[in-house]
Amino acid sequence: MAVKPNTRIETDPGVGSSYRHKTKRTINHDGSFNVKRINGEFTMRDAYLFLVRIPWWLFLLILLFSYLLFNVFFALLYLLAGIEGMSGFEGNHSWISDFLHAFFFSVQTFTTVGYGSTSPMSLGVNLIATIEAMTGLLSFSVATGILYGRFSRPTERILFSDKLIISPYKNGNAIMFRVMNGRSNILMDLNINITLGLNDSSKQGYARKFYRLNLELDNIKYLPLSWTIVHPLDENSPINGVDPSKIPEMDGELMITISGFDDTYGQEVYRRFSYELNEITIGEKFKRNFHVDDEGYLILDQKKLNDTETISLNK
Repeated sequence: MAVKPNTRIETDPGVGSSYRHKTKRTINHDGSFNVKRINGEFTMRDAYLFLVRIPWWLFLLILLFSYLLFNVFFALLYLLAGIEGMSGFEGNHSWISDFLHAFFFSVQTFTTVGYGSTSPMSLGVNLIATIEAMTGLLSFSVATGILYGRFSRPTERILFSDKLIISPYKNGNAIMFRVMNGRSNILMDLNINITLGLNDSSKQGYARKFYRLNLELDNIKYLPLSWTIVHPLDENSPINGVDPSKIPEMDGELMITISGFDDTYGQEVYRRFSYELNEITIGEKFKRNFHVDDEGYLILDQKKLNDTETISLNK
């Protein structure tokens, strides 16, 4: 399973070329790199980046938890200062009723709602309420800024097919996968490049060589439908001459970068992805996932992105 000897080797794209041990895949399906950072200094900007990038469900969960935690904290401070320092207190001297009274007063102060049924009377409660009011204003300002950052940050939803296949192509065969815009907006001037990283083990460890793959088409103007990416296994391919059935046994990874102009954000967006060679399915081709209806409209079926059918390879 030797690589074609006269294939041009690319320089390390930035992920390292030699290791003592075998590594995980370089790029995960979500576009993240399998790199763990240690001994770094955590700053507020790192916290902002974390909150901007995490999924919406986790972000909202953190907001809710922080909101409750702040109010529980200040409610306990009010209890320590004396619940009798609030007007409208009609407690029956049970701990639960005192805490709930202090908690809901904290909510009113933290959010600056101030219904008026309860107000601070003692010096201690007034001081705590003063600090809490300022904390609430700052907290909501920070949360608003993060929300704006999440909404204004350019993002894409370029979908990759689950399958990486080897299929007949012209007089030979080719490695193929399919991409599609998962949103209804328009992506323009799309460019794609693929780097093949092949691992070679020895007594000294693992060495990795990189090859830029030639594509049938590496640029299109628009992506309203799906786009099948094709790497012909011809004389320009680094794995030309390798039996297709042996390619999944090779220790390698296709590292993919695709970029395009998003007309919604008015900015360039990027997507990273990777397939490992052991994920290849041999002897299949993608089924067409769009058709023209009676009115002349192109109908794209997004659920058929991964649909394939069996086919014999060219000899």
